[in-house]
Formats: sequence, structure tokens, C-alpha cells
Amino acid sequence: MLNGNLRDVVAGLALALMGAMIAGHAYLNLELGTLRRMGPGMVPWGLGLTLLALGLAIGAKGVREGGGSTATLSLRPLAFVALAIGIFALSVEHLGVLPAVFLLICVATFAERGMSPARRLMLAVGLCAFCYVVFALLLQLNLPMFDWRF
Repeated sequence: MLNGNLRDVVAGLALALMGAMIAGHAYLNLELGTLRRMGPGMVPWGLGLTLLALGLAIGAKGVREGGGSTATLSLRPLAFVALAIGIFALSVEHLGVLPAVFLLICVATFAERGMSPARRLMLAVGLCAFCYVVFALLLQLNLPMFDWRF
């Protein structure tokens, strides 16, 4: 393991764990049904097993490959992405989807050093427009795009 590709091993194990959790939840809490009459748990169970298999394959590839593990853990991206997710979770109910997405992108892009404010703003506006087109126009979901409760 010390000679393996540490990123592939960790990513593979994380995917395998997530797949096992999804498949286990679907198996224990949802009706699977049969292949002729699929229940609501059949697709999550199948996708969870697929994710489990892919994660194990990626992890095994990382163990087989040489090259040493020179990966270091950088806390800056981890902190800003976690903060962005928390801000989104707290603001989506009070501000609406578009302002929450805008805040999410603005905070998450601080994880990358050297991104200009103009690029950060263009990315946030572009992803807000994409969310509006997909969720409001194409899928016609009843989500509050702007919900100012002040």
C-alpha cells in the first residue's frame, strides 16, 4: 500500500463505502421487487452495487500501481468546500435556490488559489443561469428561485 497511488486507494474506498451504504439502505428500507415488477428500491440497490464495484476496482488499481504516495492533505480546499456546503444548506431555505447557489460558488472557489474575482463572479452567474434553465424552465420544478424572507 505504501507504494500504491494513495489518491486512487482513498477515492476507491470512499466510493465503495458510499455504494455499500446506498445499496444497504435500499435493501433494508425499500422494496426491491422483481425484475418484471421492480420496486422503488431496485434502482438505488443496483446503482449502489455498481458504485461499490467501481470503487473496489479503483482502489485495487491504486494498490497495484507503483509510484509512491506523495499526496499531501491540503486543508484549504477541504475547509472552503465544507463551508460552502454549509452556507448553501443554511441559505437555500431563506434566500431561495439562486442566491444560495451564488453564495455556494463564491465561497467554494476560494478553495483554488489565484482565481480572479471576475472569473469567480462569471462562474457564479453562469451556474445560477444554468440552474434556472434546468430546474425552472426545463424540469419545471416548483422550487423557490428567490425567496426573500426579510
